[in-house]
Amino acid sequence: MIHQNKSTIPLSEGSFYKFTLNGNTLYDAEVLKAEGCWATLSVLNVLESPYKNNYQVGQIFDIRVSSYTFLEIKKEINAASN
Repeated sequence: MIHQNKSTIPLSEGSFYKFTLNGNTLYDAEVLKAEGCWATLSVLNVLESPYKNNYQVGQIFDIRVSSYTFLEIKKEINAASN
């Protein structure tokens, strides 16, 4: 069940963040949904860590927001022309 309380650590839906858990920076992800204590993420980039094999680009899952630290990042747009 998703809590309906607002998170004390706001994440913005549609924004991109670098997520760290227990001192390990794990991945860059887009926040698809943020509700109360929980957020649904889509992994954009798996970062070097002891847990890198646990994640895949495109993977979607929920996290408990208070367990993570995060830093907002800008998504790089590949504007390469043919």
